[in-house]
Amino acid sequence: MSIGHILILLVSILGTPQNTWNGIWYRNHLCDNAQLVISPKSEDSFHFAITAYSGALTGFIEGDAVINDDTAQWLMYEDGKKREIHFRYTDRGISITTKNCEGYYGAEGVIFDGEYTSYLISEEKLADKWFENIINDMEMNQKIKKALGRSFVPFVYRLHLRFTEKSLDTFKATVISGCVTGLCDSAAAIIMITQQKHFYIAWLEDGLIYYYTSDDTYKQKLPITISKWMKNFKVSKVVFK
Repeated sequence: MSIGHILILLVSILGTPQNTWNGIWYRNHLCDNAQLVISPKSEDSFHFAITAYSGALTGFIEGDAVINDDTAQWLMYEDGKKREIHFRYTDRGISITTKNCEGYYGAEGVIFDGEYTSYLISEEKLADKWFENIINDMEMNQKIKKALGRSFVPFVYRLHLRFTEKSLDTFKATVISGCVTGLCDSAAAIIMITQQKHFYIAWLEDGLIYYYTSDDTYKQKLPITISKWMKNFKVSKVVFK
């Protein structure tokens, strides 16, 4: 008997493989993460619950979706609008697209769309990826990561919303500030990088300003740019790392 005949026989006995929708799925992102939980409802439907985040803001949708092969759909008419979630089962996980859900099932800016996988990526790896999008210099990124140690992830997380700033110091520097969406008055950060590859970093955490630099001249004093940035917050104590 040929291999082809054997495969046909196995399919006829075992049936066609079905997509495994059920389980916990993750949208891996440092600042805009989400979790999708799916449980069986019937042969052609499943129950789902999506919890999504954007910094400190949250959103939540729960309902029953109708399955059609490798896709599924949820529809709801509320407040005169048709609100939709479309699920697609892929070889990478579950892809979600929505319509008229943002700002209704959670805070404005919290979205449910994206690629959801069955595995969870560590915060450290997500921070590495996020920081690469901010500072496109692998060597500099690694120096900063090594210098900050355990503080690297909290620092990068505080660059969720980002702003380009002007250097107020005598030396030229690229300056980027940021904060956590929904917590801009209590979770913020700033970074300065010079052409000579020196960096100056400060972040607000638990009511304190933590500061670190690779420049020995500024080990125990703040650059003017960071001093002015610090005045945006009701804090006066600086922890020099």
